[in-house]
Amino acid sequence: MYSRYLDQIDAEIANTLDELSADCLRAKRAAYLIRQGYNDEAAVIVEQLHVRYDSKPNAKISSWLNLVEGLKFVFGGLEVAAFDKMQRALALATAANLPSMRSLCAGWLANLKFGLLEIKGMGDRLEEALYVARKFDHQALARAGLVCAVALHFANRYDLARPWYKAARSHAAEEADDATVSALMHNIACMGVANLRQATLAGMGSSQLEPNALLEAESTSSYDNLVGTLSVSAWVPILRAQAASLTNDSAQALHTYGQHIDVARQQGLSRVMCYMLADIAWCQLKVGQIELAESSAGAAEASIESTTLIDDRAATHSRLAAVFGALGNVENASKHDKLAAKDWFEFRQLQAAIVARVGHMTPR
Repeated sequence: MYSRYLDQIDAEIANTLDELSADCLRAKRAAYLIRQGYNDEAAVIVEQLHVRYDSKPNAKISSWLNLVEGLKFVFGGLEVAAFDKMQRALALATAANLPSMRSLCAGWLANLKFGLLEIKGMGDRLEEALYVARKFDHQALARAGLVCAVALHFANRYDLARPWYKAARSHAAEEADDATVSALMHNIACMGVANLRQATLAGMGSSQLEPNALLEAESTSSYDNLVGTLSVSAWVPILRAQAASLTNDSAQALHTYGQHIDVARQQGLSRVMCYMLADIAWCQLKVGQIELAESSAGAAEASIESTTLIDDRAATHSRLAAVFGALGNVENASKHDKLAAKDWFEFRQLQAAIVARVGHMTPR
């Protein structure tokens, strides 16, 4: 994997006389490798640092190691374990008065809080990251900017999200941070398709796909191939499948889902499996595969979990209400229709809470 970011870190390590500073840069290298999906290479660095420092703890190294290990959990879909590690990283950085680390850890905790839709906690950590970061803390400012952008885009306020995307991209470019640029492109695509889903299934917002959405999806696929990102390779085809379904190209959606759904499971997309299965059931119904549609709808019902995010749950219920209605199962259709209405109402409240919490913030 060629990376300007890693080349810069390697050059800094080679020119650093202080071993502690060099080891912090090595930890930073490991964090990047995890973000790009190269866990085995990162694990070697982490183990070497543990060997050197476990017997003589250092706050800065310990903060980095907790952050790196937290990132491994984040990209493995283990949010609770990630939160514990990142909270420790932030506490160490704060106690040792390490503003760059503190702002970076706060930005990643905001990222984690948003993933769990804990809006107050997300906003608190964003404010901390933006307040503590110095103007040259590009990685921290890029992460905080990306979280704010995605949150506002998720709230269907792309007008407010756009300046944050711009700021995040600018800070990432300052460090040649291809992993953050890739994440930014992925999120623009994801949120664009999510907003189309809300409009199509619940009448929330414009029923036209945002012009940038699939363009970003296609661009990020090429970009990831160029810079060697492995961590989210399944997202782009799954987005294509969802967009095809939402724009009434059911045959294409089924073809794409069929090719990529197993990889999606392996890459941590199991949390949205209920919607994918419900969407597959809808598409199977549209192309006349009635028995398969019944089976997929049952699997979708069984896949709804307590941890399923509110918008994914609402969309799943909407699709299932339509599928069961078409299959003549009036009781199940009515049940899912009521559940969908309840969840979409809660989701609108969540979107309003996001705008109220972070809509006043300005990019740095």
